[in-house]
Amino acid sequence: VKEDDSFIGYNSNIDIHHMDGSIALYNSTARLQDEEYGEINIDPLSTAKIVQGSVTFTDASQVHGSLDMQDGLYGITTFKNGYSGSGKILMDAAVYQTGSPSDQIVIIDKSSTKRYDLGSTTLVINDTDPTNATDTTVGAGQGIGPLITASTPNYSGTDFWSGSEFQLQNGQIIKQSYVYRLYDYQEGLDHNWYLQSGDANPPNPPGPPGPAPLKEISPHVPWYPVGLTGMNMLSRTALG
Repeated sequence: VKEDDSFIGYNSNIDIHHMDGSIALYNSTARLQDEEYGEINIDPLSTAKIVQGSVTFTDASQVHGSLDMQDGLYGITTFKNGYSGSGKILMDAAVYQTGSPSDQIVIIDKSSTKRYDLGSTTLVINDTDPTNATDTTVGAGQGIGPLITASTPNYSGTDFWSGSEFQLQNGQIIKQSYVYRLYDYQEGLDHNWYLQSGDANPPNPPGPPGPAPLKEISPHVPWYPVGLTGMNMLSRTALG
């Protein structure tokens, strides 16, 4: 289906391309080509599937269902004028080390005020690393990604993004002896979310200290059990 204006889908299963208008999906599935669109609004029962490369949405968009980027091509989905959502974004990433390839979401919000609830979107990661290797990646600018890059060029405050707008499904990815989690790093007014890893089974911490050793009793100090000492004192008193 080719459209030059907008598309509203109810209970639809459709391919959309060559379209610069808005897309609204209600209990529908749409497949999008490597092109530029207006806005997209995905309800909780709908899925938008990126079937080829990268796409751009030029107007503020909402994802409350699923945006599926898993096509093995490591594409970029760009939201040029804002994003919010409570749904899922499905992404490919080679879960290995810093610099490993991944899909990417780029968000540019041109508003000068924080005008809406940004929600919390869940990232569902498909590990495409063929080696099944792992590595430790920690620190700013390190890790796989950034999976998400968000900027607010016209907003003068520092609280537009809280860091909780994106979360990893199940909170972590466990691979061999490593655990990968999603971390947000702020650079000026921009935020970048990376997958970073560490040892999933760190060595056990040392246990509590044992009891202190018994002190040796000096041989120069006589010692008597309490009972015997008392009896000796009574005997001495009786004997005068």
